[in-house]
Amino acid sequence: MRVRLYRNLSIKDHKAWSLVKSGKVVDVVDGVILVECKFIVSEATRQRIIHVRKKKTPCCYVEGEVAAKYALNSLPKTMTAAKLLPGSNVTTEIVFDPWTMPFFMRADCKQFVHEADVVVAAPTGVFAELPACDRRARRLQGLHGLHDNRPISSFSIDDWNG
Repeated sequence: MRVRLYRNLSIKDHKAWSLVKSGKVVDVVDGVILVECKFIVSEATRQRIIHVRKKKTPCCYVEGEVAAKYALNSLPKTMTAAKLLPGSNVTTEIVFDPWTMPFFMRADCKQFVHEADVVVAAPTGVFAELPACDRRARRLQGLHGLHDNRPISSFSIDDWNG
């Protein structure tokens, strides 16, 4: 079943995740494993959040096929992706902050993320199976004005070479 996953902001005591199908919440879970995922941000909703600031509205989703899900209050709050999917390479934490970034981003090297083969949403956060950080791609993000505050004219040829 292909769903959209977002953090349920109405459950205050721990991170819970809502699964949405055809615009309706079909389940609220403690954890879920998704495959063939895309990271989606609604820019219009993100801008509304920035301007209003008081109302929390989901503006970002992970869309994918459900491989496994864990019922609400069935996992400890300290459960990690490595414990949910042992033996896998799902170790890269994915973060999103509507006030500072228009895309999902890797927590380790601040690269934008648009898709992943496997995503695990656990009580401790969202993790994905991704290749190692590409330093050149990060510099190119900066050249497009999306990550680095330097103007394009301040980049030298050394920024293009590893």
